[in-house]
Amino acid sequence: MSLVSRKLFNFIGRFFANMMVKLLTNSIINQPSDAIKNN
Repeated sequence: MSLVSRKLFNFIGRFFANMMVKLLTNSIINQPSDAIKNN
């Protein structure tokens, strides 16, 4: 795996991780009961 692809992979991974965290926190803050049911 080259250095460039590794950097790109890390960037994409971090980007998606941040997006997932934002979506989860938003759903938990906006709809706590639904979030508890889904889990």
